[in-house]
Amino acid sequence: MFYRTIGHFEDAFRTNKMINIVVVGLGVVFTGYGVVYSAYNGLDLFATVFGGLGLGTSLLSFLFSPQREIQRNVGDLLQCQLMYRTYCHQEEAVLDWIRDNRDTLTLDELEKANNHLEKITKEKVDVIESLIGKV
Repeated sequence: MFYRTIGHFEDAFRTNKMINIVVVGLGVVFTGYGVVYSAYNGLDLFATVFGGLGLGTSLLSFLFSPQREIQRNVGDLLQCQLMYRTYCHQEEAVLDWIRDNRDTLTLDELEKANNHLEKITKEKVDVIESLIGKV
């Protein structure tokens, strides 16, 4: 499920990136066409250039706001992935210890191991919650 969720975020990132590229590309093409058309037909070139710059500014603000959001989401996703991997390594170490000592393991030791697993789970969740949105 974790890797499927990461895949969905990556797909959304790629889709948003392609949409932004298309929007900016169309803006450049339309502005360029307007400038060339104005120059060719002897129309007021400055009005067209400034109109194009206004359009470009609008497109850029549209472009950069989603890009910041994408960067923040990718940063959040990376932080979650790092915490998840750290948790998996710690959990595996505890479970290996339980497996290696299962013949001599007392109920108290098993309870301590379970408490330790619960503690590291809570720590990782707390770290993830504190980091989300901070990129």
